[in-house]
Amino acid sequence: MTSSPARTDALVLARLEEAAARVAGWEKEAALALSPAGGQDTYRRLMREKALFLAGLPEVFAPLLAGASMEISAPAAAALERFAQGAAQALSLDSVFYMSALLYPEDHVAGEPNNLERLILDLQTAHTVYHQILHSLYQGKEAFLVTRCCTGKMDKTAYAGSLPPEIAQNGRLTRDENMMTLVERFLPKTRLIIFGCGHIAVPLAKIAAMLQFDVTVFDDRPSFANAQRFPEAREIICDYFDNAPRRLTIRDGDYVAIVTRGHRHDLECLRQVLQGKFPYYVGMIGSRRRVAIVRRQMLEEGFAPERVDRLHAPVGLPLGAVTPEEIALSIAAEIIREKRLGLGDTPEKSLWTRAAHADMELLEWLAGGEKEQAALITVLSTKGSTPREAGAKMAICLDGRSIGSIGGGCAEAGVIGEARNVIRHGGYCVKTIDLTNSAEEDGMMCGGVMEVLIEAVPDG
Repeated sequence: MTSSPARTDALVLARLEEAAARVAGWEKEAALALSPAGGQDTYRRLMREKALFLAGLPEVFAPLLAGASMEISAPAAAALERFAQGAAQALSLDSVFYMSALLYPEDHVAGEPNNLERLILDLQTAHTVYHQILHSLYQGKEAFLVTRCCTGKMDKTAYAGSLPPEIAQNGRLTRDENMMTLVERFLPKTRLIIFGCGHIAVPLAKIAAMLQFDVTVFDDRPSFANAQRFPEAREIICDYFDNAPRRLTIRDGDYVAIVTRGHRHDLECLRQVLQGKFPYYVGMIGSRRRVAIVRRQMLEEGFAPERVDRLHAPVGLPLGAVTPEEIALSIAAEIIREKRLGLGDTPEKSLWTRAAHADMELLEWLAGGEKEQAALITVLSTKGSTPREAGAKMAICLDGRSIGSIGGGCAEAGVIGEARNVIRHGGYCVKTIDLTNSAEEDGMMCGGVMEVLIEAVPDG
């Protein structure tokens, strides 16, 4: 999967925030270690782990920064190199004091951001609302875009995670005599993390991408973990499996499939999953006998029984699968069953499965630096059996090219002329598209009435 600079920029910011959270975790544990119940040895160990982590950041981020925009890659690479050099010096001196002071300038005031957090804030400031939305989505968080239209002027504000109560209580679309306010909700794609890049992982990644999952693959062999074998993957990580916590933050909405080349590696990956934030789904390959041994071993190692019980193993629905492609299909089928039916009517299911996921291609295009003259079309409301629901979006360029869709056919034909006018003259307009007669005359399944907002897209 080819990554645009906008996609990569958002992913860099998301990974930097994960890195900052990991550093904060070590420092919090270290502070507890200094209490009467703690110990100096524990404090030293935690500070050394923090320093080792910072020393490795340039190598970890190098593949991502290679595809990012210069506005992101240049300052991020320089800052990460400074952090790494400071960490390497502290490690060479074996100085706990220097290790604990990493990321903090001499004049640092308690409560202010450290240097890593400051880097993140600096990189975020120049971003558009669409960059902010992508950033949230790549962190696995939902995002909101509030568009206000008033007397020919338009204003947009992005929110990560949740809306201010005064906006949330008003609903998705509100109007008064002078103002129209549209609130759009964007859900992240569901992420599938595949540990192991062998013969089952290849078809599993293809199927998952087709099912609109964001695919991450992880293996310790460069000849297996590469873009040639996994062109559909959004992220390819080549590292030792026991480094997974350093390279990857598992979220509670993730799906995890453990299909490595051997029992020892499966166990290592499972340990990493069980000790962190637990994903929505985790499946592991193996025979029933081997799986029973693994379950018993995990319990003996002290992992919570309720977590071990949630392991899907042997992974996949019982389809009688034999070939790698058939096994991959059985795994994907089980994942879809859990995604659609696994949690019942719960907040988790509402968040991760009910609403449509964001059109990432369109968002990345909107966040991109170089755009043609174009208009953005958003479905405000619908009545009857329209081809797309409210919230569907598409962009139409002056040369006729389009990104996204609001239903195709008559739905899009009805706005092209108006969209070209908006492109030429700027501003925005609201248009009603009545598909009822077209559906009856052409024998289409969909008809109904759509109301759309058409706005000029600023040049990059």
